[in-house]
Amino acid sequence: MKLSSLVLWLARLVAAGIMLQTLFFKFTAAPESVYIFSTLNMEPGGRIASGGAELLASVLLLIPRTSWMGALLGVGIMIGAIGAHLTVLGIEIQGDGGLLFAYALAVLVTCLYVLAVSYRQVVATIRYPGRWRQFVVWLVILGGLSGCAKDPELTPVGTVDKPVSTTDNTKLFDATGQQLLVEGMFMNNVHTVKGTVKVYEKAGKRTILFENFSTDGGPDLRIYLAEDTSLTNFIEVQKLTNTGSFFLEAPASFNPSRQRTILIWCKAYSVLYGHAKLQ
Repeated sequence: MKLSSLVLWLARLVAAGIMLQTLFFKFTAAPESVYIFSTLNMEPGGRIASGGAELLASVLLLIPRTSWMGALLGVGIMIGAIGAHLTVLGIEIQGDGGLLFAYALAVLVTCLYVLAVSYRQVVATIRYPGRWRQFVVWLVILGGLSGCAKDPELTPVGTVDKPVSTTDNTKLFDATGQQLLVEGMFMNNVHTVKGTVKVYEKAGKRTILFENFSTDGGPDLRIYLAEDTSLTNFIEVQKLTNTGSFFLEAPASFNPSRQRTILIWCKAYSVLYGHAKLQ
């Protein structure tokens, strides 16, 4: 094998290898990946779409005939990643010593090398546009994967003066005879969550009231009750569907003297969006 061919293979392997090794962290919602895309206000859709794009670029890079396509896609992805580092994230992220930034630079350089060496294929494709069809097909597939990552929207309901039921938005909260047991304010974890939450009791029945509540969107968000943010003795109350001011019935097994934490939890990816300590 000629030295030039060996170097080209090495460049393709380095670029694909770096992108592939990051996929585990993106697709499993590792805390560092969630932090990055939350900071960019692109969690989780941007994280999943980015992982899909890098997977596609890696596959194309490893196939000799389409390696230039993967390199072109890789250059676009890395320009975006480097731009995010320089404008929002910073060179160093959570004490990584600039490792992720270095990875992005390495992929950019190797992809540019693959493009430079493959210039004849690129020129031929420009001259014969029909050859773009396979690249377009891959991009359509990627677009479909990105569309699947779209988060369900939360519906704003109620006001502080007129909170409504999550099951019937025409039913208002009746404060008559209600005893306030505990209350708390939401705090951020990996996402922005705001508002207050209160637990009332009347005739042995407990109600959880959310006021001016808001959160970043996400897939499969749930309301949990637990002893702490580690989900000790947790109870899943229901799926989160609303923002604003609303109330819901607390589970019969809820013990407010022990389970003093309310969590907004992404069940699909095991990510804690935010929580409130009840006092």
